[in-house]
Amino acid sequence: MKKTYTEAYAELQALVRLLENAEISVDELSEKIKTATELIKICEEKLTAAEQEVGKVIQSLSE
Repeated sequence: MKKTYTEAYAELQALVRLLENAEISVDELSEKIKTATELIKICEEKLTAAEQEVGKVIQSLSE
């Protein structure tokens, strides 16, 4: 199941809090960074798609 922007962002925030507040092993850190990278990609894709949709709406309003 694909995550929504809100789900991905919330999970990313939780990961950041974990990394800021906990001591974790190098193995765990590597896995968390990999997960964070995937979540950032999801967020970027969702934001880009939303930006394109808004652009289309604005363009259609000016026609």
